[in-house]
Amino acid sequence: MLYAKLSNFFLFSLLFCITVSAQNSSEAHTKIRNAVENKDYQAAAGELQILEQNDKKNFALNNYDYLLARIAEMQGDFAAATANYQAVAGRNSVLSEYALWHLSQIFRASGNLFLERIYLQKLLTIAPESLMTNAANARLTRSYFESKDYETAITLVESGEWRVESEKKSQIRNLNQKTEDQKPKIEDRETLVLLGQAYLRSGKINEAREVYTKLINNLPNPAQPDDFALAGAKALDEFAVGRDNFGKTVPPLADTEHFRRAQIYQFNRSFPLARLHYQAIVEKHPTSNYIPDALFQFGRGLMQERNFNEAIIWFERVQAEFPDHPVAKDALSQAASAYSRVSKPKEAMTRYQKFIEKYDGEENLERAYLNIVDILRDTGENANALKWTLRTQEVFRGKLPEALALFTQAR
Repeated sequence: MLYAKLSNFFLFSLLFCITVSAQNSSEAHTKIRNAVENKDYQAAAGELQILEQNDKKNFALNNYDYLLARIAEMQGDFAAATANYQAVAGRNSVLSEYALWHLSQIFRASGNLFLERIYLQKLLTIAPESLMTNAANARLTRSYFESKDYETAITLVESGEWRVESEKKSQIRNLNQKTEDQKPKIEDRETLVLLGQAYLRSGKINEAREVYTKLINNLPNPAQPDDFALAGAKALDEFAVGRDNFGKTVPPLADTEHFRRAQIYQFNRSFPLARLHYQAIVEKHPTSNYIPDALFQFGRGLMQERNFNEAIIWFERVQAEFPDHPVAKDALSQAASAYSRVSKPKEAMTRYQKFIEKYDGEENLERAYLNIVDILRDTGENANALKWTLRTQEVFRGKLPEALALFTQAR
């Protein structure tokens, strides 16, 4: 009888302890979650540390050490972050690959590239098809590059190790299909820049030149050359003229290549470098079909730099030498705008009036009318300004410019 009572008491006590433990864990979880949601990371870290002391099993089972590591990392406590990330990685948690990534980042930030690579290689070993594999491989390659181990960096890029296996298979499968996926990807082009630099620093000039040529040849969007195309154009120009002459002169090229490199520079706002190539077209290829565009783009770059007086010279030259070329329309409009910027209202009005006469019916014609109104108003010729608002309303009756002119008249 006594034995039965003791057994019942023991079972009751055990159940009570389990219930209390479960309640405590649930309460701790709620407190931690609320603290994180409120961005009270100090309180969250405190609750996590208490839970670790009281219930190590559940602490590890729920990967709370990973959360504690993330909080420590955000707060700059890298020693605590490292210890907790290592605990996560050491027990093969589902979050191991992420812990290894963060460990690599911590050691990278500290300048220890060797340990960075150790953790990246562990990540790639345990999770070869992880969502982080591309990033890990790319960073591994760059880590070797930053450690001046250019040969290893080159080997990794050439082997394609920085792509996950599933992506390689997809590329092979779609080799003969022309799809959007086959356009050069940003990560591919970034890696090519790194490869070119590695070749260059290894003294392999021809290989580097080939890589940089590929960067300017294979553009994701030819109308919008990216930063990597810019890197390619700069490198090719520097190879040809030497570091001391780079930015002062350009190599002799076909007019098509001059224009292509100029457009890359121009789109990326490297206007002085673009002008060198535009000028080479004008001076070295006097019969080139690119001359009108080269003259206009030369002036346009100067406009972007707010060098309006110089820009006017080039826009006027387009008008004088190629009055019937399609780009002459934009040159005339830009010249008018530039004259207005340098306080030459009469010259500006003359160009706008010429634009109206020559390009009657063209798109955006209303801008010329309204700009004339603005010039007249700014110079105090209010009576003439009102006449032009009425003229604008008449020409664009029933269209948006009529309303704009009416609004300008009211002002």
